[in-house]
Amino acid sequence: MKRVLLVLGLLGLLAAASACGGGDDEEFTLPTGDGEVEVTTGGDLPDEFPDDFPIFEDADLTGSVRGEQEGQTGFFVTWETDASAEDVTDFYKEALDKDPWKTAGTFSSSEGALISFTRVDNEDFGGGVTVSGADGKTQFVVFMGEGAGIAPTDETEEEEQPTPTEEAAQEEEEQAPAQSGLPDETELPGDYPTDVAPIPDGARVTEASSFTSDGQATFAITYLTEEDAEAIVDFYDGNVPGDGWSETGSFSSDGDVSATYGNEAEGGSLVVTASPSDAYEGYTEVIIILNVAQ
Repeated sequence: MKRVLLVLGLLGLLAAASACGGGDDEEFTLPTGDGEVEVTTGGDLPDEFPDDFPIFEDADLTGSVRGEQEGQTGFFVTWETDASAEDVTDFYKEALDKDPWKTAGTFSSSEGALISFTRVDNEDFGGGVTVSGADGKTQFVVFMGEGAGIAPTDETEEEEQPTPTEEAAQEEEEQAPAQSGLPDETELPGDYPTDVAPIPDGARVTEASSFTSDGQATFAITYLTEEDAEAIVDFYDGNVPGDGWSETGSFSSDGDVSATYGNEAEGGSLVVTASPSDAYEGYTEVIIILNVAQ
């Protein structure tokens, strides 16, 4: 996966949906700006989920997603417990700092905590645990995958540096595809609820699909815009909350910005992720996963 953390964050919405749908396994293909992801959702722990990963005692598994893209696999699994968010956070701070895992960073706020981690024997495999509490329950989410680890350190073997002429030629070659023209525009599905997750003026929709399962409709939309990532999330912060919808979380890392929203009364969920486009210089790529009751 080229952006494993981003893709797994989007798949997390589907994990929540699968928990509400009775736990039966479902398989489908989710288009994203980085290609297609083969998805399996269900109410059980995926078979390939690392058996040496620590799981908080007496927690109830509420949903899972397994995603595969370009031969690489990732997971997004949610649990719930009666224990406090502080107890769960302390457990993972300690458990993920022991072989074969190691912590890569910890972030805490009034809304919860995020503990990022990698494997000792493979720093390219990693992810994070998010912990949050509400209504007397604590939910923790584990997301991990190949390509989600920390970047190589200075300890890696040095390579011969290119000359200035070679470097300029490489930059020109790398930048050439960025100005090859924007992709064709795609129409939104006819039943896409623009009142819930509007598309900003001037945006170019490049991918659009939807499917329905157990009375829930899920929409996957990708578009390009000249607005930066922070401005896009601000746009949705100002347009989504209301009529039962509220923001449930946000995340920012390495230029990628995402926000999640929920509608508890109607069982709806929305994930918006915005990232600088790798293919189109000066544009931001936005991916929307929206789940609403039919």
